Amino acid sequence: MMDQRYNGMGFGSNTTSEAKWDAAIQWYDLKPGMWNQIRIIGPIFIVAQNWFTTPKGKKFALFSRAWDPFTRSYANQADDPIYQIFGNPYDSTDERIKGIAPRQTAFAQAFIRPTAGLANGGELKPMRIPSSVVNGIRKVMELNFVTNPDGSPVINEEGKPTIADPTDADFGIDILVHYDPSKQGSEKYTVQSGGRSVLSAHERTLYSSLIDWATIVKQPTENQVKEALSKNGYMSLASNAFGKVADVGGAVATPPMMQAPAPMAAPMAPMAPAAPMAPPMQAPQQSFAPAAPAPMAPPMQAPVAPQAVQPGMPMAPPPMQAAPAPMAPPMPMAPAPK
Repeated sequence: MMDQRYNGMGFGSNTTSEAKWDAAIQWYDLKPGMWNQIRIIGPIFIVAQNWFTTPKGKKFALFSRAWDPFTRSYANQADDPIYQIFGNPYDSTDERIKGIAPRQTAFAQAFIRPTAGLANGGELKPMRIPSSVVNGIRKVMELNFVTNPDGSPVINEEGKPTIADPTDADFGIDILVHYDPSKQGSEKYTVQSGGRSVLSAHERTLYSSLIDWATIVKQPTENQVKEALSKNGYMSLASNAFGKVADVGGAVATPPMMQAPAPMAAPMAPMAPAAPMAPPMQAPQQSFAPAAPAPMAPPMQAPVAPQAVQPGMPMAPPPMQAAPAPMAPPMPMAPAPK
């Protein structure tokens, strides 16, 4: 028999492709149109994934490099090309960029309850729990109180009832999830409490075999994310965005250059009134003219002096020389006695 390793090695096969990270995991999917009763145990490993769309309309996901599953925050944005190139994709005005914003999903393991309160427990299965179901479980948890032997709630230091996590071995609860695929978004799922469900001795022994999610979830490399962006046309969106930014910057720089001459014209306006200032200087001379009509001829020549000064406008201070002008009248007075 031919070695099985040669299977699929034709001319059109790609022998270098890697298997999906979860290829060996047999996920349990919620059954549609009915209430699914599950008992979740162990850690809830929340991941965030970027969903890309190829030019042919196909979708595929890569785990977000920005997401930290242990702090449950986007604490590693500096390591994520999506945040480096586009900023926060949630804030983008471009729908394609916003479409690759990380979406959260929870990975967990749960006992599948064929019937409510099954004493021996059911089969332990890995599950992908949508974020809307996670939020529904958190709301149900608000009424899952830790109780005393008499059934009364345990009061904490703040005077409030102590709340138990649904995964707690002693005070945890079954979760009922109704799945309706005909509805949209979060409306597909309805979550309710299935009641207190203390783990059996057999169920507790399975803790040691729980999946170590952090070791099998494959975070993409920085180059793999860049390649996904480049091959599927997202990098061109970044180039267009940069072009728009450059255009805006250029438009802002031009108007100041156009307005620069205006400030120069404004200072020149006050220079025009400088010439009319000469006539006011003649008014005092005419006041002396009535005393002797003959001297009127010399005063008529007084404006000539200011006109001679005008070419030398750099000597703007000539108004200070106007003081000697009043001395001219005494000059006509001398010829009069002769």
